[in-house]
Amino acid sequence: MELPLPPVHSGVRSAPVAAADEAVQAAPGSDLARSKTEAARGLARTDPKRRRALLREALSHDPTYEPALEALSLAVLEDESHAEARAVSARCLAVSPDNDNCRMVSNYALPEGPEADRVGREAEACLSATPEDPKCLATSVGYEISKGNLARATELTETLTEVAPHAKQTLFASARVASAAGHYDDARHDLEEACRQGLEQACFRAEALRGEGW
Repeated sequence: MELPLPPVHSGVRSAPVAAADEAVQAAPGSDLARSKTEAARGLARTDPKRRRALLREALSHDPTYEPALEALSLAVLEDESHAEARAVSARCLAVSPDNDNCRMVSNYALPEGPEADRVGREAEACLSATPEDPKCLATSVGYEISKGNLARATELTETLTEVAPHAKQTLFASARVASAAGHYDDARHDLEEACRQGLEQACFRAEALRGEGW
Protein backbone atom coordinates (compact mmCIF):
# COMPACT_ATOMS: atom_id res chain seq x y z
CA MET A 1 0.00 0.00 0.00
CA GLU A 2 1.37 3.40 -0.95
CA LEU A 3 1.63 6.04 1.73
CA PRO A 4 -1.04 8.77 1.50
CA LEU A 5 0.05 12.09 0.14
CA PRO A 6 0.50 14.95 2.63
CA PRO A 7 -2.50 17.26 3.00
CA VAL A 8 -2.85 20.09 0.51
CA HIS A 9 -2.82 23.48 2.19
CA SER A 10 -5.66 25.86 1.38
CA GLY A 11 -5.15 29.50 0.54
CA VAL A 12 -6.27 30.49 4.05
CA ARG A 13 -3.34 31.26 6.30
CA SER A 14 -3.35 29.70 9.77
CA ALA A 15 -2.74 31.90 12.80
CA PRO A 16 0.92 30.75 13.17
CA VAL A 17 1.58 31.38 9.46
CA ALA A 18 -0.08 34.79 9.56
CA ALA A 19 1.92 35.73 12.65
CA ALA A 20 5.14 34.59 10.98
CA ASP A 21 4.43 36.66 7.88
CA GLU A 22 3.62 39.75 9.93
CA ALA A 23 6.85 39.34 11.90
CA VAL A 24 9.07 39.22 8.83
CA GLN A 25 7.27 42.09 7.10
CA ALA A 26 7.95 44.31 10.12
CA ALA A 27 11.69 43.69 10.12
CA PRO A 28 14.16 46.29 8.83
CA GLY A 29 16.36 45.34 5.87
CA SER A 30 19.52 43.99 7.51
CA ASP A 31 17.49 42.02 10.06
CA LEU A 32 15.36 40.17 7.52
CA ALA A 33 17.49 37.04 7.48
CA ARG A 34 17.34 36.73 11.24
CA SER A 35 13.64 37.56 11.52
CA LYS A 36 12.65 35.15 8.75
CA THR A 37 14.68 32.38 10.39
CA GLU A 38 13.04 33.10 13.75
CA ALA A 39 9.60 33.13 12.13
CA ALA A 40 10.33 29.81 10.41
CA ARG A 41 11.14 28.19 13.73
CA GLY A 42 7.51 28.06 14.81
CA LEU A 43 6.20 26.56 11.58
CA ALA A 44 7.82 23.11 11.69
CA ARG A 45 4.59 21.27 12.48
CA THR A 46 1.97 23.74 11.25
CA ASP A 47 3.40 24.50 7.80
CA PRO A 48 6.71 22.77 6.94
CA LYS A 49 6.55 23.99 3.33
CA ARG A 50 6.23 27.63 4.40
CA ARG A 51 9.03 27.11 6.91
CA ARG A 52 11.41 26.01 4.17
CA ALA A 53 10.34 28.92 1.99
CA LEU A 54 11.11 31.37 4.82
CA LEU A 55 14.56 29.85 5.31
CA ARG A 56 15.31 30.22 1.60
CA GLU A 57 14.08 33.81 1.73
CA ALA A 58 16.33 34.46 4.74
CA LEU A 59 19.32 33.25 2.74
CA SER A 60 18.36 35.46 -0.19
CA HIS A 61 18.89 38.42 2.14
CA ASP A 62 22.04 37.04 3.78
CA PRO A 63 23.59 33.99 2.06
CA THR A 64 26.00 33.54 4.97
CA TYR A 65 23.46 33.49 7.81
CA GLU A 66 24.50 30.32 9.62
CA PRO A 67 21.28 29.53 11.56
CA ALA A 68 19.28 29.56 8.30
CA LEU A 69 21.89 27.50 6.49
CA GLU A 70 21.94 24.92 9.27
CA ALA A 71 18.14 24.73 9.59
CA LEU A 72 17.59 24.48 5.83
CA SER A 73 20.26 21.82 5.37
CA LEU A 74 18.54 19.65 8.00
CA ALA A 75 15.08 20.31 6.56
CA VAL A 76 15.91 19.40 2.97
CA LEU A 77 17.72 16.25 4.11
CA GLU A 78 14.51 15.31 5.92
CA ASP A 79 12.71 15.82 2.61
CA GLU A 80 15.25 13.57 0.86
CA SER A 81 16.31 16.49 -1.35
CA HIS A 82 19.91 15.36 -1.39
CA ALA A 83 21.32 17.73 -4.02
CA GLU A 84 20.04 20.77 -2.12
CA ALA A 85 21.15 19.26 1.19
CA ARG A 86 24.69 18.88 -0.13
CA ALA A 87 24.73 22.40 -1.58
CA VAL A 88 23.35 24.10 1.54
CA SER A 89 25.54 22.14 3.95
CA ALA A 90 28.60 23.06 1.85
CA ARG A 91 27.67 26.73 2.12
CA CYS A 92 27.15 26.30 5.87
CA LEU A 93 30.55 24.67 6.33
CA ALA A 94 32.21 27.42 4.30
CA VAL A 95 30.80 29.90 6.81
CA SER A 96 31.30 27.74 9.90
CA PRO A 97 33.64 24.73 9.42
CA ASP A 98 32.90 23.52 12.97
CA ASN A 99 29.12 23.27 12.54
CA ASP A 100 28.46 19.64 13.48
CA ASN A 101 24.95 19.46 12.04
CA CYS A 102 26.03 20.78 8.66
CA ARG A 103 28.96 18.36 8.63
CA MET A 104 26.64 15.45 9.33
CA VAL A 105 24.24 16.55 6.58
CA SER A 106 27.19 16.79 4.20
CA ASN A 107 28.23 13.26 5.16
CA TYR A 108 24.76 11.74 4.82
CA ALA A 109 23.43 13.53 1.73
CA LEU A 110 23.69 11.07 -1.15
CA PRO A 111 25.94 11.93 -4.10
CA GLU A 112 24.79 12.11 -7.69
CA GLY A 113 26.56 11.26 -10.91
CA PRO A 114 28.09 8.21 -12.57
CA GLU A 115 29.16 6.50 -9.34
CA ALA A 116 25.69 6.75 -7.79
CA ASP A 117 24.11 5.52 -11.02
CA ARG A 118 26.52 2.59 -11.07
CA VAL A 119 25.45 1.61 -7.53
CA GLY A 120 21.81 1.89 -8.59
CA ARG A 121 22.35 -0.35 -11.60
CA GLU A 122 24.19 -2.92 -9.51
CA ALA A 123 21.36 -2.98 -6.97
CA GLU A 124 18.80 -3.49 -9.73
CA ALA A 125 20.90 -6.30 -11.22
CA CYS A 126 21.08 -7.89 -7.78
CA LEU A 127 17.29 -7.70 -7.45
CA SER A 128 16.85 -9.30 -10.86
CA ALA A 129 18.87 -12.27 -9.61
CA THR A 130 17.67 -12.30 -6.00
CA PRO A 131 14.46 -10.22 -5.68
CA GLU A 132 14.26 -10.57 -1.92
CA ASP A 133 17.84 -9.70 -0.99
CA PRO A 134 17.48 -7.19 1.90
CA LYS A 135 20.73 -5.36 1.20
CA CYS A 136 19.93 -4.89 -2.49
CA LEU A 137 16.39 -3.80 -1.68
CA ALA A 138 17.61 -1.22 0.84
CA THR A 139 20.23 0.10 -1.59
CA SER A 140 17.62 0.41 -4.34
CA VAL A 141 15.26 2.27 -2.00
CA GLY A 142 17.99 4.81 -1.29
CA TYR A 143 18.80 5.22 -4.95
CA GLU A 144 15.18 5.62 -6.06
CA ILE A 145 14.50 8.19 -3.33
CA SER A 146 17.58 10.17 -4.36
CA LYS A 147 16.23 10.25 -7.93
CA GLY A 148 12.78 11.38 -6.76
CA ASN A 149 11.08 8.09 -7.66
CA LEU A 150 8.93 7.85 -4.54
CA ALA A 151 6.42 5.36 -5.97
CA ARG A 152 9.18 2.90 -6.86
CA ALA A 153 10.88 3.44 -3.49
CA THR A 154 7.58 2.74 -1.73
CA GLU A 155 7.11 -0.47 -3.70
CA LEU A 156 10.60 -1.66 -2.84
CA THR A 157 10.12 -0.77 0.83
CA GLU A 158 6.94 -2.84 0.97
CA THR A 159 8.89 -5.85 -0.34
CA LEU A 160 11.71 -5.18 2.12
CA THR A 161 9.21 -5.02 4.99
CA GLU A 162 7.86 -8.44 4.01
CA VAL A 163 11.37 -9.93 3.81
CA ALA A 164 12.95 -8.36 6.91
CA PRO A 165 10.20 -6.57 8.85
CA HIS A 166 12.19 -5.54 11.91
CA ALA A 167 15.67 -5.03 10.48
CA LYS A 168 17.28 -1.64 10.92
CA GLN A 169 17.74 -1.17 7.16
CA THR A 170 14.01 -1.81 6.71
CA LEU A 171 13.07 0.71 9.38
CA PHE A 172 15.44 3.26 7.88
CA ALA A 173 14.07 2.71 4.36
CA SER A 174 10.52 3.06 5.65
CA ALA A 175 11.45 6.25 7.49
CA ARG A 176 13.01 7.75 4.38
CA VAL A 177 9.91 7.04 2.29
CA ALA A 178 7.67 8.52 4.99
CA SER A 179 9.86 11.61 5.36
CA ALA A 180 10.00 12.19 1.60
CA ALA A 181 6.18 12.05 1.56
CA GLY A 182 5.96 14.59 4.39
CA HIS A 183 4.91 12.11 7.09
CA TYR A 184 7.50 13.24 9.63
CA ASP A 185 5.89 11.69 12.73
CA ASP A 186 5.92 8.25 11.09
CA ALA A 187 9.48 8.82 9.94
CA ARG A 188 10.64 9.76 13.44
CA HIS A 189 9.12 6.62 14.93
CA ASP A 190 10.93 4.33 12.48
CA LEU A 191 14.16 6.29 12.82
CA GLU A 192 14.07 5.90 16.60
CA GLU A 193 13.59 2.16 16.22
CA ALA A 194 16.52 1.95 13.79
CA CYS A 195 18.58 4.10 16.15
CA ARG A 196 17.95 1.66 18.98
CA GLN A 197 19.42 -1.01 16.72
CA GLY A 198 22.59 1.03 16.34
CA LEU A 199 22.14 2.87 13.03
CA GLU A 200 23.98 6.15 13.57
CA GLN A 201 22.39 8.06 10.71
CA ALA A 202 18.94 7.12 12.03
CA CYS A 203 19.88 8.58 15.42
CA PHE A 204 20.99 11.85 13.83
CA ARG A 205 17.89 12.20 11.69
CA ALA A 206 15.53 11.26 14.53
CA GLU A 207 17.12 13.93 16.70
CA ALA A 208 16.72 16.51 13.92
CA LEU A 209 13.00 15.73 13.65
CA ARG A 210 12.57 15.89 17.42
CA GLY A 211 14.30 19.26 17.34
CA GLU A 212 11.54 20.48 15.02
CA GLY A 213 8.85 19.19 17.36
CA TRP A 214 7.93 15.96 15.56
